[in-house]
Amino acid sequence: MRLLMSLLIGTMLVLASSCQAPPPAQIPPDVGRFLEAQAQQNQRLAELQASWQQERKTLFEQRDQLEAERVELARLRNQEPVVAAAILTIGELILCLSPLLLAGMFLKMSTPLTSTDQLAEVLLLREETSRRAAAPLALPRDPQRPAPSLPSAAPGTTPSKGTTG
Repeated sequence: MRLLMSLLIGTMLVLASSCQAPPPAQIPPDVGRFLEAQAQQNQRLAELQASWQQERKTLFEQRDQLEAERVELARLRNQEPVVAAAILTIGELILCLSPLLLAGMFLKMSTPLTSTDQLAEVLLLREETSRRAAAPLALPRDPQRPAPSLPSAAPGTTPSKGTTG
């Protein structure tokens, strides 16, 4: 086990000592231009990515705005029939109440009865009911029987029959 451990540590030391960066003087000039071009490309890529993110943000905002407008239009579409039904119901109510309102206006405009008018009306009603009570009841006549003849002349005189003249 110790042997395995020492081999592992030795291998790690050999690998760590061979991973050193070359000194800057040894970098060829083509590599410097390549590194500059890569840095410019990275800068341009970062700018494009930032503009792409801004465009995405704008698109999402526009999508949210369109969604809000769609919701508003749907709400209005659902609200319009309710408003129309309310207007129709109010119109029908006014139409149905108009005769009552006209009758009320006419009653309000008519002159009220004074106490003497009311007294005269009560007296007339009493007199009419007393006449009805005093009048004999007329019995229905049988169509098979002839009507009774009423004397038209004074007593002691004979009525004239069939006189032409």
